[in-house]
Amino acid sequence: MGRNMIRLAFTAMVISAGFTVFTAKTAHAEFCDDYIATNYFEDPDDHMVSTAFRDCTREWRGTLRRSGVAAEIMVETALSPPPNLISEVRNGLDMADGALIKLGSEAQIGDRVKVILATVEYTDADAYATLSDGICYLVILPSSHELLERPGAMAFIMAHELFHCVQKATFPNIAPGDNKWWGEGSAHWFAHMAQPDQVVETYSRSANRFERESGRNTLRHFHYSLWPFFAWYAQHRGNAQDVMQFLKNLPEGHHSDTTLAGLLDPTDWYEFAKDYSAYQIRVSPRVAVNPRPRANLSETRIALNDVGDQRDYFFNRRTGALERYKIVLGPGDWQMSSNASEPMFLSEIGASGDPGTDWQKIIGGAGSLSLSVECEDEKTYALVGFGSRADMADFTLTARKVGDPCELSCRNPPPSQDICLHGIWRETTLIIPTYIKREFAARLTEHRDDIIDLQFPPPIVTMSPGGKTATVDVTGSATFLVDGHQGKIELTSRGESIWGTSGGKLLVCPKSISTRGSLTVTVGGRSQSSPIKHDRMLGSEDELILDYTCDGSVVTLHNAERDITGRLER
Repeated sequence: MGRNMIRLAFTAMVISAGFTVFTAKTAHAEFCDDYIATNYFEDPDDHMVSTAFRDCTREWRGTLRRSGVAAEIMVETALSPPPNLISEVRNGLDMADGALIKLGSEAQIGDRVKVILATVEYTDADAYATLSDGICYLVILPSSHELLERPGAMAFIMAHELFHCVQKATFPNIAPGDNKWWGEGSAHWFAHMAQPDQVVETYSRSANRFERESGRNTLRHFHYSLWPFFAWYAQHRGNAQDVMQFLKNLPEGHHSDTTLAGLLDPTDWYEFAKDYSAYQIRVSPRVAVNPRPRANLSETRIALNDVGDQRDYFFNRRTGALERYKIVLGPGDWQMSSNASEPMFLSEIGASGDPGTDWQKIIGGAGSLSLSVECEDEKTYALVGFGSRADMADFTLTARKVGDPCELSCRNPPPSQDICLHGIWRETTLIIPTYIKREFAARLTEHRDDIIDLQFPPPIVTMSPGGKTATVDVTGSATFLVDGHQGKIELTSRGESIWGTSGGKLLVCPKSISTRGSLTVTVGGRSQSSPIKHDRMLGSEDELILDYTCDGSVVTLHNAERDITGRLER
């Protein structure tokens, strides 16, 4: 007997058995499902076999408002459902249907939706779905009943399972098969999106696995827990419809790590790495991807002894994987660079324990990144990237120590300069440099008996870009009495210094001061002037170390030991 004959004979036996049972039913009962497709018997793992020809009652029949598809809810007569089960299922079905509109007109769910509240138990699921001959079957199992007391849980189950029908109806040629990364991951994303005002804690916790294990597994090895990727894609592209387009373009067959990496442009993968690592992904304004606890990232400590020391650090990169590392940077001024052809990104980890969103790119040929850590301090950074292509080499980070705030002196000046300080400043609080004002005051007062009027405008400070020189220009005048006669002195002084910054400190190394001016004395209506010229070299005893802040328009300066507090403005 051929295979088709065997199939027909087997089908006839089942139908005959079903008919016999049906004749014994009461009027209100009917088969949970009286349609038997051939593929049910070709696939022994198909759960629908176990529900066919069981007794059910129809508890609701209607039309889904958004999709316009006929739907019904069947309850197996052997089931004693909790009082709120049917209402929660109905509510979940409505919410899932309402979310379909966000997927666009291309999304399909079949011609009819049939929900069966069954007695069948499976250890690995609370529900399952299948699409057969245009009918979307959603079978809700008894294990789901314990979730009824958890807000949003049943609606989540309904949306998740309904999206499996969407997958099969809309993309019939790319059944997930063993590609559960997108089959289950996108269904979980849709279920979260269906409840934009509800954090379904029972299922949002699935993101914790991705957070915890992404350092060990590539993306394709995750199933339900990969839903944050689909949430990111919808956020990144600006709408949920683009997720459908992404799924539509998936290649058939088994997906390798290289297959997955090739689905997006590398720049998109890098955006995913940065947004996820800074926890900036949201399903809706009220529902964030917020895994807890945060992953315990592999830590690398960078600390070199001497200025000029350099060392390479290596970080693994796997094709199709999110890569995240923690870097603890010791005191010093640092230049970070790499010879890698594909970038990684660095962001400081703040007091919250999460990286900020100000990511700095490190890649070969792009120069170096300057970082500064104060003496007796350390800073923690996240280094993140993505294996966006096949056979990616390990990332090499080269750290070079170019300054040491713990040994800051004019004998060991830092080579670095904070570019925020570059430019011309007006000293609004007269505190620097003390050596110039001391010199200037001495010249103003050395011939006086009594000062009548002293004019001392704010000094002008120029921090030269592209060089190490800082100049301070001071002008002033004084009118005074000498032996009863009126005199006037006018002076202009310029001080020159070498300067540098390290670890939030400004080092000023004075080199010289030059004073020019004139002294005029008036006696009996006649005035006599004489020039003033004074030059002096300065040494290390005049060096000044100041704590500073700079925001581009204001600089604050402080030296507690000398009781100096000052301010510069553009």
